[in-house]
Amino acid sequence: MVVIVVAHRLRDLPEQDRQKAISAAVKAGDDLVVHAALGMPGLCTGLNDQLREYVRKEWAVTRHRQEFARLERLERIETDLRRSGGLLQSFNHALYGAALATEGEKAESAKQAALKGIA
Repeated sequence: MVVIVVAHRLRDLPEQDRQKAISAAVKAGDDLVVHAALGMPGLCTGLNDQLREYVRKEWAVTRHRQEFARLERLERIETDLRRSGGLLQSFNHALYGAALATEGEKAESAKQAALKGIA
């Protein structure tokens, strides 16, 4: 019930004051205000999606610095792996794909010629 009241108070604040109040709550460790800001719908708090994401990131950086840094590192690694995986597949296909196809065609032709010679 208290969270709903806090959310409505946040909604009633001017946008700049709302943002300052939430940032101060994050820095002070006031979980009730942060919970109201992040846990309640934007209709109740007056927060748009962009501001909610900003608050979520600010809260994560402030309260869970090491975990946030680790998540960011892992996201960068994932991006790098996707990029390098695609490049490796393209390189592999360019290097071996055409040669294997040509080799397969030659083997099929040799097989057909051998079968003609037997028949």
